[in-house]
Amino acid sequence: RWTEQSLKKAKQIVAVSVFTRDEIVKIYNINPDKINVVYNGVGEPPQKIIKFINPPYFAYVGTLKPNKNLSFLIRAFAKYHSKNSKIKLIIAGKKGWLFNDIFATVKKEKITDSVVFTDYITEEQKWSLYKSAIATIIPSLYEGFGIPAIESQKVGTPVIASNIKVFTEILGSSALFIDPTNIDSLVQALEKIQDKTTRNQLIKKSISTSSRFTWINSARSLQKLFDRL
Repeated sequence: RWTEQSLKKAKQIVAVSVFTRDEIVKIYNINPDKINVVYNGVGEPPQKIIKFINPPYFAYVGTLKPNKNLSFLIRAFAKYHSKNSKIKLIIAGKKGWLFNDIFATVKKEKITDSVVFTDYITEEQKWSLYKSAIATIIPSLYEGFGIPAIESQKVGTPVIASNIKVFTEILGSSALFIDPTNIDSLVQALEKIQDKTTRNQLIKKSISTSSRFTWINSARSLQKLFDRL
């Protein structure tokens, strides 16, 4: 209710993606002419990154909550892990809500020794986690932007992401996309991302894509809006 009132009272609205703008129009019946898209930025990694967790592993960074689709990720990883037992899955982030199913899935799949929950991590640990990962996995069912994907790309680590609209908008061809409802789709991606040719292509595109999303660029876009108003 507060969101709806704020949106309707606002003279101008800033959305962090075209997808978010379209959702605001669809859900709240807001005039699209007063919604401006200003993409999020991502901070720069430190010049020296100290190893946080020993590889090999896949990484997830974000809050533990339903839209992140983590039970799906764990089930897919369990299937992949049955043939690749040396690789771990690191899940970094604080508990959000409705997270009990996530931990229950790990026990059910009998991979408690291969899935590591770090809880909160520092900025330095976050960049280290990305840097040493085989890939960062973002299997979300719903997002407004996807900062972890861009952060991962900033340090040259490829991304496996859901084929939801906002990710295809933000990431273009720089990520390996999966169906977030199809376990085999993710299992195949976990295998494909380790192919040397695939990795090199994604890393090259990742560096190019991530360079567009800086807080300086966001500030400039916002300044242009303020100047116009």
